[in-house]
Amino acid sequence: FGMTWDTWVTDEMVGARIDLLGSTLGVIFIVIAIFCLVPGRRWWTLASYFIGCLLLASIAFVRFADSPVGIGMFLEHTSQFIAPLLLILVVCFSWRVWIGGLARLAVAMTFFFHGLFAFGVTGETLGLQDSPLWMEHPTPATFVHMTMESLHIDDEGVALGVLKAAGVIDFVTAALILLPFVPLLLPTSWMIVWGFLTALARPWTYFNAAEPLATLWTWVPEFLLRTPHFVLPLILLLRSFRSKPLPSLPVKHENKNLLIHEKPRISTIDPLPDVREFVPYSDGPS
Repeated sequence: FGMTWDTWVTDEMVGARIDLLGSTLGVIFIVIAIFCLVPGRRWWTLASYFIGCLLLASIAFVRFADSPVGIGMFLEHTSQFIAPLLLILVVCFSWRVWIGGLARLAVAMTFFFHGLFAFGVTGETLGLQDSPLWMEHPTPATFVHMTMESLHIDDEGVALGVLKAAGVIDFVTAALILLPFVPLLLPTSWMIVWGFLTALARPWTYFNAAEPLATLWTWVPEFLLRTPHFVLPLILLLRSFRSKPLPSLPVKHENKNLLIHEKPRISTIDPLPDVREFVPYSDGPS
């Protein structure tokens, strides 16, 4: 824009415009949040969800572009900016297997890239020299500070050990949730608990009893912003319980040579079709 960096960051007009942009985005997000409470399928609510998806993805990307760390700074927020898209898909198509697959992928990416930061994966730890910036995921000082304050740990090395262990579990659960033959209870149990605790760590760590309202006003939104990290795994877990078929009940047909195995219908968002399997039935040797 024809300005040096020092001039740009110290210019009061630029600062005022950035503040105005932030306030405008805040109003837009509040309106979108209100639209989420409107029942039914209306084009303007769906459009607002899509705008929210684009804005959240853009903000996450800008934070990554402005930071000296790897691509995980952007992709660990996948659950946040995919959540509005999932809402659009569920409203338009109800719940489908492929929508659940998209939710699984978003959760897996969030925990995998969060695990990179928790473990502290960098080019040096991988034994690489002159690794590109997008591979650098050092453990943030804020992670260490929140771990020490939340768990009352005095030794920074112990806190780093706790984070490394959590990072390994993040990697394992991110892989497990993508495997269709693995019960969702295994990975989602960790994701729900750890996602909730890491979101709660912000207001818990920085709460100031001398100024409770001010600190809650600052840090509760940070907690709410991270609710997809544990709510999406919770939804996947609940859906897995609802979609389990009930055992077949044998029912005799009027023709005694046939036996109908009927699978009772269960109430789901997507009604299950009637499944009837005819198999030969015999009272004994003819």
